[in-house]
Amino acid sequence: MPARFADRMERARRVMADAGLDVLVVTNRDNLTYFIGVTRTECLAVLIPVEGEPCAVALWLDADYVCGHSGPKTHACFFPRQILGPAICERIKTFGNKNPKTGLQPAFWSLSGRPPGLSAGE
Repeated sequence: MPARFADRMERARRVMADAGLDVLVVTNRDNLTYFIGVTRTECLAVLIPVEGEPCAVALWLDADYVCGHSGPKTHACFFPRQILGPAICERIKTFGNKNPKTGLQPAFWSLSGRPPGLSAGE
């Protein structure tokens, strides 16, 4: 994974730790571009755990592209048998926390500081 993306994820992890989150689910195109640089997908999520390796979940047609252009391990979901939401939940379970506190990103927020409206303990 390019250093700029690893640095961005590390900054996100610090914000997540301050907020008590276990995993951040990124689905917005702007944030996907920010975190992994991928711009040409329609059904993609990046999961950033506060500890451990991030991963992506994408439609099977996009999985090789996402992995090859972004770096994190990419898990394919096979539509119509699977859809993104349940595939995301299955991946979150593999992080090992039985009751994870999960953050879903707003439309866009900068990781130069804390997301708007989020303070420690919320």
